Order: sequence, then structure tokens, then C-alpha cells
Amino acid sequence: MLKEQNYPAPPGLERFIITRNLREGRNDWHLEFEENESLRIRRHSRQVYCYHEVISFNPKDSKAITTEMLRTFAEEYCIRRGIALSIAVPHYDNEANNIHLHFVLSGTEYQTGKALRISRQDFARIKKEMQELQQERFPELQHSIADHG
Repeated sequence: MLKEQNYPAPPGLERFIITRNLREGRNDWHLEFEENESLRIRRHSRQVYCYHEVISFNPKDSKAITTEMLRTFAEEYCIRRGIALSIAVPHYDNEANNIHLHFVLSGTEYQTGKALRISRQDFARIKKEMQELQQERFPELQHSIADHG
């Protein structure tokens, strides 16, 4: 997920990394995820150690997307997703003109040991809130609106 950070961003866009609840430098983030996971209260065979989630935008909106828009989406999503260790980075697929955000979130809440799992209803609410944010603040992204109800 972070390998793309080594390449230049397309003209007019910038690379960035958004983190939440991470204290150390990039090379030690995995240790912080492991430390946070060690606090897990209930362990079972199907537990999730981390989540990898993506927000993707329609290629027809690529010319309208700015770095600040992507930062806003990344920060807002991390806040809504819960009290987790979070990393968000943009990916710019130049060939497919596909701009998207990658997220890695810890499987447990930050420093509580409680599973970060959310219900389908809560996830649907988050998607709807992100859709509303997009429509209110970035109406120019008209092709990237997904109907989340």
C-alpha cells in the first residue's frame, strides 16, 4: 500500500499519508499494530487483525479531484470508522485514470482491546455519511456518487 509513495504524483496532485493514533515513524507502524493487537480481550480463530478498505472515484471525475479533497475524504473516513490505528494513502493509477484511497485499520480499538468490528447497519451509515459529505462539499464529483440509500 505504501510502495506507491516512492513514485511522483500526477501533475496537480500530491502524495500524502494520513495516520491516526500512530506515534512512531513509518518503519515502526507494524510494531504499533502488533502492540495494539496484543491487547485484544477476546480471541478466536476468525478474528480480524486489520482491515484493508478502499474508497474509489469514477475516472470521469479524475480531472476535478484535488489533493485537499482526498485528504478530507481520508480524514473523515478514519474518524467515522472508529477509534483505530489508521493509515490512509492515495493511489493514482495513471493508465486507468483511477484515483482511489487505501485504508488500513487495526482489528481492535486503540488501546482498549475491544474488536473494531462494526455491523452492516453501521457500515451502511458510514457509507451514507461519506456520500452526503461528497454531495455537500464536492458536488463537482458527480460521477462518483454511489447510491447508498
